[in-house]
Formats: sequence, C-alpha cells, structure tokens
Amino acid sequence: MPKYRESLKDAFDDRILAVLGIFAVLSIITGMIYNPLNGWIEGVTILIAIVIMVLITSFNDWSKDKCFVELQQIAREASLPAIRGKHG
Repeated sequence: MPKYRESLKDAFDDRILAVLGIFAVLSIITGMIYNPLNGWIEGVTILIAIVIMVLITSFNDWSKDKCFVELQQIAREASLPAIRGKHG
C-alpha cells in the first residue's frame, strides 16, 4: 500500500518548487530591508502557497497510487478462461 509520506516527499522534490521557495525567502529578506513592517507578507504568502500546492499534489498522487494498487489486486484475482491450440 502506498504511503502518504512517500507522495509528500516526491512532491517536495520538484526543482521548480525549490527555486520558487528560494525566491520567496529572498523576497522576505528584501521586503524586510525596504519595508520592515509589511515587507515580509509577499514572501510568506508565496511560501504558504507552495505548502498548499505540495499538500494537494501529494494527496492526489497518493489517492491515484492507492486506486492503482487496488485495481492491480482485482486484476490478479480475476481469472479468464483462454482457449488455445487448433482444437479449441
């Protein structure tokens, strides 16, 4: 049975999300330099969006893997008669 942690780990391994996270942290830093009161909001919002996107993606992947495993088990249990040869 597939585990949710594996799907979560796979979702976090995306390079584009890593680059987006780095730029979000840079946005927080530069925002705090230029506007100490409200400069962090944009970067934190980007990080929250990344976390939400990763959670949704990993849940979708996990549920698809779970359904696929169930379908494989059903296919293994099903037996179909096959007729082979000339006298079939």
